[in-house]
Amino acid sequence: MSPEQELTRAREFSQGLVELVASLAPSRRANLLSKADGRRCPTCACRMVYFRGERFGHERPNAATVEHINPRKLGGSNEQWNLIARCNLCNRASGQAMNEWLQRHDHNPPWDEEKRMINYLWVEVHDTSKAQELYPDLYASFLKKRESMATKINVKGGERIAKRNGNGGKPSTTGNKSGKGRSNSPPRKK
Repeated sequence: MSPEQELTRAREFSQGLVELVASLAPSRRANLLSKADGRRCPTCACRMVYFRGERFGHERPNAATVEHINPRKLGGSNEQWNLIARCNLCNRASGQAMNEWLQRHDHNPPWDEEKRMINYLWVEVHDTSKAQELYPDLYASFLKKRESMATKINVKGGERIAKRNGNGGKPSTTGNKSGKGRSNSPPRKK
């Protein structure tokens, strides 16, 4: 999967050719979140929980949230390819790191930098080891935010991104220990 359609839309958005998309419809959000209940976050592999009808803040790190991979504020769409369920902690850390990046550019980054950020966000969600390799500065900012937030709310080590697997100690790119694809399936029944 590539972010090409989102890059095109982001470019058009930055040129004023397309409008900011509306917030995701509540029924669509609820549908995405209910499907995420019990699945693993694609970034850190924690089991996500859908807290139906509850409002929450940082105190629920494993809450399932809907992430716009290319954020709406950069022209992101509500298309299925741009939406993913992600744990609250990873979603918030990514958002805070991106907001700091926007501030460094006075909320008006040059297109090359915006394109780089959108490509990074796409890789961050789908393959953390590749994000770390290709965009070390952006990934370090995300990881620093995530670790800082996790420390503040006392999240234990079982929800770390750098899970050790059979790859010589490299971080898992799949979110599971077997290395056999992304584990986004519901928990097994015992």
